[in-house]
Amino acid sequence: MSYVMKIINISQMTPKEKRQCLKEVELLSKLNHPFIVKYIESYIEGDTLRIVMKHCKGGDLYHYIQNKKKQNTPIKETRILIWLTQILTALKFLHSNHILHRDMKSLNILIDNDKRVRLCDFGISKVLENTLDYANTLIGTPYYLSPELCKDKKYSWPSDVWATGCLIYELATFRTPFHSTKGIQQLCYNIRYAPIPDLPNIYSKELNNIYKSMLIREPSYRATVQQLLVSDIVQRQLKLLIEEKIREKQNMKRPLKEKPAAENEGPGANEQEVKTLLLDVVDA
Repeated sequence: MSYVMKIINISQMTPKEKRQCLKEVELLSKLNHPFIVKYIESYIEGDTLRIVMKHCKGGDLYHYIQNKKKQNTPIKETRILIWLTQILTALKFLHSNHILHRDMKSLNILIDNDKRVRLCDFGISKVLENTLDYANTLIGTPYYLSPELCKDKKYSWPSDVWATGCLIYELATFRTPFHSTKGIQQLCYNIRYAPIPDLPNIYSKELNNIYKSMLIREPSYRATVQQLLVSDIVQRQLKLLIEEKIREKQNMKRPLKEKPAAENEGPGANEQEVKTLLLDVVDA
């Protein structure tokens, strides 16, 4: 297994900023999920806080999208669905642990060597004491801001769903749905009032519908993570992913062709992923 170290200079930080860094470390240490970046350890060295995490060899989703854009190669619907399913299971895990990510974007989603995605960067996450709590601070990347944030109103879990919808559009078109070069005011106007764009015609109506259900402007009517997970299109993908992981396990040949555990995390990682996916399968 290879590692990456996040180094944070804490010498000039205010007490509040230092608490923010320590909160990220505390969050990472508690999160054990196949689609969330794996925390290894952390320590303070001089004026720096050092966080060691598993290295994801595929880089981040933003640069993956930019490479596809340069190649003028659309991302296949199957790939988008696989990643959407993985992101939704990770979000469900976060929300069930009373964590609101608050900065869902393509830069904060890493791609592992097996092409699974992992959420990362919980530096501005908010741990909520219960699922009815709201976070009031305006935090997040502007192109993924939800309408309630643009109106400076209270928000909760639906803002993560909105940002995920923006991400699906970005995967399908290589740009965010309300992109504006005229500043934050025009961007917020677009987010609040501009027509919600459809996905390109190469994608199915079913994918377009689920994407648009994430971009309903009224948070109380916006699809929830749980509703998205039980939709037909995601349920089909969940079952396909489980079948694929079971086949992978059955095809493992030991000891000749199995990679060292340090490289692929061993069969335990496969089993954890299957168990995680099974939690969200709805029996017909």
